[in-house]
Amino acid sequence: MPQPGDDRSDTSSDDGSADEEPSFASLVSHFVAAKRSLSSTGHVWRANEIVAIAKPCLENIVHMDARMGFLDGMIEKHLRHLDNIRHGLETIKINVDEEFKEYLKYLDNEHIQVKEITDTLRSTIVEDSLQIKPGESSLLDFVNEGGVEEQMGMLRECIDHVNEAQRDFDESNTTFDRDLEQIHDKLEMARSSGEDCDFTKTTTLFRSLEAHATEMADLLQSLVRHYDLCVSALKNTEGGGDAVQQAERELPDDLAAFSNERAESPQSLTDEERVELIRVVDKDAGEVNDVVNEIAARSSEMEAQLVGITGQESILKDSSFASKEAINLIESIEKSLPQFINASSVFDSRWHEIKQRIDEKMAELKGMYDFFADFLTAYDGLLVEISRRKASRSKMEKIAREAISKINDLYDVEVERREAFRSEHGEFLPRNLWSGVDHSPAKFDLQIRDKDEDRIPEVSREAVQRAIARSFKSK
Repeated sequence: MPQPGDDRSDTSSDDGSADEEPSFASLVSHFVAAKRSLSSTGHVWRANEIVAIAKPCLENIVHMDARMGFLDGMIEKHLRHLDNIRHGLETIKINVDEEFKEYLKYLDNEHIQVKEITDTLRSTIVEDSLQIKPGESSLLDFVNEGGVEEQMGMLRECIDHVNEAQRDFDESNTTFDRDLEQIHDKLEMARSSGEDCDFTKTTTLFRSLEAHATEMADLLQSLVRHYDLCVSALKNTEGGGDAVQQAERELPDDLAAFSNERAESPQSLTDEERVELIRVVDKDAGEVNDVVNEIAARSSEMEAQLVGITGQESILKDSSFASKEAINLIESIEKSLPQFINASSVFDSRWHEIKQRIDEKMAELKGMYDFFADFLTAYDGLLVEISRRKASRSKMEKIAREAISKINDLYDVEVERREAFRSEHGEFLPRNLWSGVDHSPAKFDLQIRDKDEDRIPEVSREAVQRAIARSFKSK
């Protein structure tokens, strides 16, 4: 705002002589407006407060930003260590799960085979001729079927124990995962908040605050000078002193007090100086509202900028708090690490113990299957053997019958030839020469010895055929 003697207030002498001197009422109006404009002092005081508030905020932001960088690296390092441990625990679980699945697959196959062989034994009815007490007895009645169910029950118990061990280990790992997830969430929250904070922007805002405060102080100083010129102009005008006092009585108390503090004895001015002074006051009065509005606008902008700076500080505080929470969680989970690692050792130890029992029971089950299969094979072989023996007995009997028939034929011939010999020579041979000349030929008999001991049971042809078919199928 131009002052007397400033280059901005210089005008040509012609323009100055042409201008009419403002009225007394206009001078009073200018004074009142100048006095009211001094209410902008509150904005300037607030501007200084804002700078004073923003400066420690900026310093705190710088400190927290450096601390956040250090904490982020430390948290990341600990997380990698914890993630590696968790990966090792998961590897143990995966390896056991895969091995257990293979055991279950093998056990299912063994169970299917045992069930098939027991079903075959159950459906194979023993030939009546082979039973001590004829009835509907199956091959399964000759073996201990309960042993299979006993072994399967023990294997199911082993499987339940494995599942229980897996659940215990899973609960431990789930707790570990939940703790790790919380740390990752806190780290992500801290990083996300840190990304929202723009340190360069914050520094720029603070510099802008300082610039606004300086400019507002300068603008206020120009208003104060204008006010002083208004007072001087009125007091060097006839009746102006009374007008000043009357105007001040009509102003608010805070502005009246301000004028009292600045009250000075008016300097005596020449007529030329008074005219120049009044001209400057009148000219500057048109700029008062613009200056007041600019101060208010800058004040509003500073309030918004302060919100931006304090907002950045608040964001970093949240980020710093999240980082501290992550550190606390890391300390907590590291205290629990021995528990998590011990859970893996217990799980692995229990698995090897149970696996050994499973191996033993599966070996016994396999032995029972082999026995049942051998028993079925032996029974089928027995039926085939009975059939073979029966066929052999039939061949021997056939040969025996043929032999007897030939012997009988030879016997008849022998009888006829002896009779013919006796008829031709008998009467001429003395009795005491060979008494056996009149004897009949010897008779030959074929008989079965040990028939009771070599009894061959009767089996159906269909049973033998089924036995042969099963033998080929098993091969």
